[in-house]
Amino acid sequence: MITTTSIADAAAANLHAAIAFAAGIGTPLNEFVTVDWGLADLTPSLERPLHHQGRMLERAAKWLGRRRVPLAYVWVLERVTGSVPHSHILIHVPPEHIAAFRVKLRRDWTGAGRRPGLVACRQIYNPEGIEAYLLKGTDPEAAAALGIVARPQGAITGKRSGTSESLGRAARDRYATATAIRAMQQAVAA
Repeated sequence: MITTTSIADAAAANLHAAIAFAAGIGTPLNEFVTVDWGLADLTPSLERPLHHQGRMLERAAKWLGRRRVPLAYVWVLERVTGSVPHSHILIHVPPEHIAAFRVKLRRDWTGAGRRPGLVACRQIYNPEGIEAYLLKGTDPEAAAALGIVARPQGAITGKRSGTSESLGRAARDRYATATAIRAMQQAVAA
């Protein structure tokens, strides 16, 4: 597995595009979740947080799906030197479900029970500011191109960032293609 010390240019651009796309399709990323995996009593392996994060997001997807809420999120892993990584996740949760979402997240989805400080949640009021915070671990040149001040976020083994399938490159490409086809059909019909 590869170890990285920053979010690569392409990954940063993907996260930036996914965040904008989420807002554009009506699933704005309005909840900011941080999970400190060091408080979860995981094995010391640095790959374990990514595994647990995946399980947590699967549980969130099922819960949101039962409420007919499309799954839309982006995430990054960061690691302070000598510690276990922590996750930052921006996720779409309709306002009427936020309180229940937070309860389930803190109590059931991390696999670590109700440990104080394990999960922090807050509503996003400044999407641009949260995006800059999320991407602070980007390669310095790429960060500058995005107007972000880069700050080292430690070494991560394995995947360092990602998106839900609904916000990924393939979904954005499908949406752009469908939009272009509709525009052509409307032009022909006019």
